[in-house]
Amino acid sequence: MTTDSNNIVYPTDCYCETKTMTQYTGNNSKKFSSETNEQSSSKKRKRNEEQEPLLTILTTLDLPTSELGDVQAQYLGDALQHNTTLTSLNLWWNQIGYVGAQHLAYGLQHNMTLTTLILEYNKIGDVGAQYLADALRQNTALTVLNLSRNQIGHIGAQHLGEALQHNTTLTTLNLQYNEIKDVGAQHLGEALQHNTALTTLNLWWNQIGDVGAKHLAYGLQHNMALTTLNLWWNQIGDVGAQHLSDALQYNTTLTALILQYNEIGRIGAQHLSDALQRNTTLTVLSLRDNHIGPVGTQHLAYGLQHNMTLTTLDLRNNQIGDVGAQYLADALQHNTTLTTLILYVNQIRDDFIREINKFLERNKIEMKP
Repeated sequence: MTTDSNNIVYPTDCYCETKTMTQYTGNNSKKFSSETNEQSSSKKRKRNEEQEPLLTILTTLDLPTSELGDVQAQYLGDALQHNTTLTSLNLWWNQIGYVGAQHLAYGLQHNMTLTTLILEYNKIGDVGAQYLADALRQNTALTVLNLSRNQIGHIGAQHLGEALQHNTTLTTLNLQYNEIKDVGAQHLGEALQHNTALTTLNLWWNQIGDVGAKHLAYGLQHNMALTTLNLWWNQIGDVGAQHLSDALQYNTTLTALILQYNEIGRIGAQHLSDALQRNTTLTVLSLRDNHIGPVGTQHLAYGLQHNMTLTTLDLRNNQIGDVGAQYLADALQHNTTLTTLILYVNQIRDDFIREINKFLERNKIEMKP
């Protein structure tokens, strides 16, 4: 096992102390067969004493793509019950199922130091999500939980949502690339009404749709903590955009809303424009790869004229054209806060781009202290 100055253990060396000791004992059983029990015990004590300093200073354990499976996850879960130094555990892509998740969850219930747990690209499913949700009801240390790509559906989302109504420490939940759909979004929306700790929720690629967006929007209206909501690639159209826009007129904490790769057209853009005219906290809005078009851009431009907080707007690949670009340039004559406007793949002439950049640079200069 090797460590660097940051106390990171690399998976090429070993996966944990339990495995190392098991291999060591198994490979040397014949060599020590003639030793007395006293000699054997003495050597074991010496090995433990030599390893104890490392165990007490280890803070980060990265074990991605190590094929640990459920059995090895059990060892890690057992270790979490007693460990008092580890703060970050990365188990990305390790073939861990719901059984392994159960052991890790039990460890979390008795752990007071781990703040980050990455279980991305495993297969814990709804049952595994339930075990972890139960742990979140008791755990008061974990702040980041990454469960992306884990075959979690609406039932798993329900368990996690119910846990979030009671948990007061988790700040980041990543459910990217799962299958929670609109029903799962409903449970998470209900959680947002009561949760006071979560600041980042990533629901990228979950087939949420307009109905799911409606549930999340209702949660946002009553939430005072969430700052980043990622709804990338969720089949959200104009109706869903309207629900989210309505929420933005009441919400006072959300600063970043990611809606790229959805199905929002000019009508949805008009609703978002209405929100921009009233919202005073949103700083980042991503609408990349929707169907905004020049008319939708006109609506957004009008919103920008009356907005004083948005600093970044991503409109890549929205068929804006020169007509839409002119609307944006006209709006920027009055807007003094937008500093980043991304317009790639929109068939816009260079002279329009130069004019827009002129206003953006002016805003950057004016915003300097």
